[in-house]
Amino acid sequence: GCTSRVVSSGPLKLTIGAESNDRQWACTWDIYPTCARLTVLKVGHPYWFLYEGTPGGQLDEARDYCVRSDGVRLSLTERWALPLPAPEWIYFGAANTPRVLYLLHHEADGLTDSFWPMEHNMTVFGFGRNNTEKYMTQTPAHFTIGFADDGAHATVQKTLDSILHPLKITVQREV
Repeated sequence: GCTSRVVSSGPLKLTIGAESNDRQWACTWDIYPTCARLTVLKVGHPYWFLYEGTPGGQLDEARDYCVRSDGVRLSLTERWALPLPAPEWIYFGAANTPRVLYLLHHEADGLTDSFWPMEHNMTVFGFGRNNTEKYMTQTPAHFTIGFADDGAHATVQKTLDSILHPLKITVQREV
């Protein structure tokens, strides 16, 4: 239902553009060595940004966890639906590895985000989602996913702050 193409390719970033065949949906993926960023450019109806997966390769609801941007750490046995506080991000970790998977929504929106363990074998998390309701309509919208080597909240927060507030370099020429 869509066509994708490489827009640009370089040593630090690969950009892939995609558009639906009916031209109602469009997005780009910027893939970096340490993360990937989706930019939603055009939407045909409300949507969500969804992660379904198994932290550490196999879900252990009692020992695996998620941590929200406000520092609240929850086991994956706990189902919830609420707007994440700004900045909107979350990460998932497993007892068998120090690495975590983070998900970042760059634009704070106040919409309901939700998590639940599906059939006791995988996590289901959605920005702008509650059950099967889709709430997001904003374009452009930006989402970044990646891995952090350490699941300490301060470490992940620093990583995500650097993504939200990237380094700006200005070159001035003296005359």
